[in-house]
Amino acid sequence: MQFGILNSKLGNTVITASDVNDIMSLIMLSLIVQLASDGGIGQLKVGDIIITGINISYFWEAYFYSKSYSEKLRADFEEKVSHFLRSCRQRKHLEYC
Repeated sequence: MQFGILNSKLGNTVITASDVNDIMSLIMLSLIVQLASDGGIGQLKVGDIIITGINISYFWEAYFYSKSYSEKLRADFEEKVSHFLRSCRQRKHLEYC
């Protein structure tokens, strides 16, 4: 954030790489936890991997859906507020507008 470094291409690359690294580490952690949940036998079933993949895809689907939905709500809210403020300024009867 200092000196505007994060607004550069290098800053965006570093942030993106760190996000990808965090996601990959969470996926690896979930696989390790599944291995440990067997009692330490060390066998990983294909079905468990598929279920984990489905859970991860549901998580990302919910994340991206909620992000797009919240952006739509924000845009609608900004439009309504700006319309309200314009109407207030035109009427000039509200001092706080």
